[in-house]
Amino acid sequence: MAVSDSSMLESLLAARRRVAVTGQARVVGGVAILPLRIRDRSLGVLGIVGVSEPLAGDVAFLSDLAARAATALENARLYDHERSVAHALQHSLLAADLPEDPRLVLAPRYRSGVAALEVGGDWYDAFEIGPGRIGICVGDVVARGLEAATTMGQLRSALRALAAAQLGPAGVLERLDAFAEQVPRGRMATVVYAELDLADGHMRFACGGHPPPLLVHPEGHAALLEGGRSAPLGAAVQARPETEVVLKPGTRLLFYTDGLVERRGRSLERGLAQLVDEAEQRRTEQPSRLADGVLQALLPEDPQDDVCLLAIGFGASPRFDRELGAQPEELAPLRDDLRAWLAGNAVVGHDRDALVFACSEAVTNAIEHAYRDVAAGLVWVSARMGSNGVLLRVSDHGNWRPPGEVEDRGRGLLLLDKLMDDLEVDHGDGTTVTMRKQVKGS
Repeated sequence: MAVSDSSMLESLLAARRRVAVTGQARVVGGVAILPLRIRDRSLGVLGIVGVSEPLAGDVAFLSDLAARAATALENARLYDHERSVAHALQHSLLAADLPEDPRLVLAPRYRSGVAALEVGGDWYDAFEIGPGRIGICVGDVVARGLEAATTMGQLRSALRALAAAQLGPAGVLERLDAFAEQVPRGRMATVVYAELDLADGHMRFACGGHPPPLLVHPEGHAALLEGGRSAPLGAAVQARPETEVVLKPGTRLLFYTDGLVERRGRSLERGLAQLVDEAEQRRTEQPSRLADGVLQALLPEDPQDDVCLLAIGFGASPRFDRELGAQPEELAPLRDDLRAWLAGNAVVGHDRDALVFACSEAVTNAIEHAYRDVAAGLVWVSARMGSNGVLLRVSDHGNWRPPGEVEDRGRGLLLLDKLMDDLEVDHGDGTTVTMRKQVKGS
């Protein structure tokens, strides 16, 4: 560095220290150093390079520029602080203590709007309201930022308290109307609230201005639950309606906020139709994968709104069917789905682990050997609950190597034979491995 450059740098550093202490602007060698102060508090200094001599002498202009910059900086700091507090409050209020029951699977998801400058008031909750009875709700406050998060927390707490009074879904929303009148931004909030009896699958629900829940039948078709609808909270509603459905084992439900289906320049009906189609295509998936798949399919790359989604699985169907590509990456999702299905049918512990391992081993054999001469193939997995335990079948349409051609192959089948009560291998049109295992309680 040249001597003149070093001297200039020292002068600028000395001027910066002086400005920070005195709060008075200085211009050194065409560089204006301005104090950033607000309410007698220093935020630092602002340097502007290339200041002309006439501008350097305009003290009033430089002081006004520094004041405006300090105000903008402080506002940005306060806004960022409020947003951080709102995010922390919102996520702390989202239900973390969801009920656990082998007859119920809950998969909540929350996605913040990437382009949104503030958090929203979306929330979900699920809680016990009595022996074998679960309250489920998803709601949305028409506000943003810290105000939305606090309002959401108040409504969520009030709904839990009202649900404990055994008022039923319609009664809960009617009482919540009166509460919403007393809460800032509580009016025009939307909520869907349901009460599910895990013993018989009876579910009553009421929907206050909220998008309708989606039901995916065990047979595969999906439908929006349009009953029990009324206006948002705080509206002049004399009596809230409710309706009832009976869920069969294996039913899936989706409760969600409008950010999932509403888009600018597109009708709400189209968004709901897309949701129904996507859910039907994923009808065999467990709630966690169903929730992730729906979000990935429906949300744009830059969502403008927060989205709350609660996927629910009631009971477990006595049937399990999967078609998967003969690729190793298909194994982990298959194991997760089969493990969840077995747990839903009260198959746990060693029996569940043995069946999951046996299925994984049989599918691995098909992937490695059935389609060695083709680019792609399919493997079919089915399982059934019966009076004599679990019947598990893995099939492919490929061509296997003759026994003994591959070193150490066959040990997998020996292991399956020890784990299962019955094992059959049929080399017909492809290969079908059929396994049976007696499980506790069957």
